[in-house]
Amino acid sequence: MSEEDENPAAAEQADPEWFREPTRREHFIATALFIMCGVFFVMMFVVLAGWWPRWVILVLGVYSCIHGMRHALDARMTKRDEMAQEIEIGGRRRWAGMITYALGILGVAAVLAWLLGRFTGSWLLALGLVGFMLGYMLLMGYVASRHYRR
Repeated sequence: MSEEDENPAAAEQADPEWFREPTRREHFIATALFIMCGVFFVMMFVVLAGWWPRWVILVLGVYSCIHGMRHALDARMTKRDEMAQEIEIGGRRRWAGMITYALGILGVAAVLAWLLGRFTGSWLLALGLVGFMLGYMLLMGYVASRHYRR
């Protein structure tokens, strides 16, 4: 009797269709996300001068940039001709999901703008930072989906 026969749950958990290595494209997306989040955290370090936890934010920013560079190195090592595995969702659910996602992003952006406005005392700076973050997220969404075949 083999080990898989004794424990079918372990065989199901190790399914390569569910737990696969990231593709080259996914590594590049992760590279951009981690490095830009690191840049954002370093910008927050500068903005929050005089606030002692800002050093924690700086460390997170530097670590995020380092992790992004590791993804870039991993992307160079992966094969160029990997097939992307995509999950298709239907029409009505797709639109409802997109609307819910957009409302959630706008809600989080509003809360973040309010918090940054209160911490920095400058609503212009707070709106600029949140605008940068939203623009970056839209750009990454475009980059991630531009090779998507419908």
